[in-house]
Amino acid sequence: MLTIARSISACIFCFLFAVTAANAAEDDWLTYRHDSARTGAQPVASDLSDPARIRGLHVVAQFPPEGSPAVPGGFKASPIVVDGMVFIGDVNGHFYALDATSGALIWQYPKAGDPPLNGPSSCVGDDFAGGYGTYGIQSDATFAVIGGQKAVIFGAPDPTVDLGLGSARLFALPLSPADPNDPQPIWKSHDPVARVTGCHPGNPHELHERIAYSAPLVFGDKVYVGIHDTGDSPIQQGRVAAVDLNTGHSTGFQFLGAGNAPGDGFRGGGVWNALATDGTDVYFTTGNTQPAPWCTFPYGMENCPLKTEPPNNHGLSMIRVDKDTGNVKWAFQPVPFFFDGDPDWAAGATVMSASCGELIASVQKDGWSYAVNAGNGSLRWQFPPTGFGTCLPQRRARGRRLQAARRRVERRVHSQDGGRGCRPPWPRSQRL
Repeated sequence: MLTIARSISACIFCFLFAVTAANAAEDDWLTYRHDSARTGAQPVASDLSDPARIRGLHVVAQFPPEGSPAVPGGFKASPIVVDGMVFIGDVNGHFYALDATSGALIWQYPKAGDPPLNGPSSCVGDDFAGGYGTYGIQSDATFAVIGGQKAVIFGAPDPTVDLGLGSARLFALPLSPADPNDPQPIWKSHDPVARVTGCHPGNPHELHERIAYSAPLVFGDKVYVGIHDTGDSPIQQGRVAAVDLNTGHSTGFQFLGAGNAPGDGFRGGGVWNALATDGTDVYFTTGNTQPAPWCTFPYGMENCPLKTEPPNNHGLSMIRVDKDTGNVKWAFQPVPFFFDGDPDWAAGATVMSASCGELIASVQKDGWSYAVNAGNGSLRWQFPPTGFGTCLPQRRARGRRLQAARRRVERRVHSQDGGRGCRPPWPRSQRL
């Protein structure tokens, strides 16, 4: 893993192969973390699953070829493998199809000489994590079958919309284009799924939406992708977009991280990672809704600036939504709004088939991991096992607003902790 990461940061994509080869189906890796449940599992035994043979792996090919200039900026996405071809995008907005054996370029989109899928350098805005619309292709592609045709779907800024500032679309391309020298999409999403309408950091009247880190999820007749921001400059209203698999047109699906309607002024709950499915509904995690300054340790009202919680606050949550409508079926929020120290979920949701049933699991960036029951979102386990500590400190809250805030938090904790009542708050920020 370190060797691969080092190669990618050096702007070269390396191919590691062992002595024996499996058949094409066994070699396929069709989407981010292998499958739509995001298990990361390798179900078929191979040299990569045999520790004794790992040391025998060696580089046999690379892209660009040895001796050629490296890709400026390199790769931040990881590849998928389908039918003997490797698919990956770079941070400059080029998407490549490569021969899995030789590393040779089969085709690229846009074709050489055409403008890349990126926003202008003049509209970086906040340059955290690649800027507003200048991040290129940073998430994995996903395999799909569209009208009987094998295809690959990925997300990227589209310089042809919204004045070319970096609003993003989903792109579906055939695995084997009719003209490899000029591949054409099966479709581009009819409307941008994430919009950039200005380049000024902190401007609340502009949209600074991105899909940089959310690999598409193909499930049924829809393609889903999460919308987030960059650098909270300012925080955007988190969303999940879903387009029709066969046409790329928007569907009636709608999820908002906060607020009552798109663009109603409420912010937060960005969907930063790839969504997952168990074949029934859709699962994902969300970011914070509180803008800075955030809560600091030790957690208490004296260290947590009192702010107004937005309506329908689904921030800092692991969530199950209806696959057709986006309606929330449950939301597990271990850190309530009033203790928001920007812990965020560091990963998307993973569907786990365990001896105790189906679980949905993820980890927050402060180091706490959680698994909940897929059916109702109730907590199954937490690690480290420090107790479900989302209670306010046991001291008298002063003022009506503080008392009301405390009652809301305690009611939420009581419902999420199975009615077992409050436990002491955990020293979360010590883990940052």
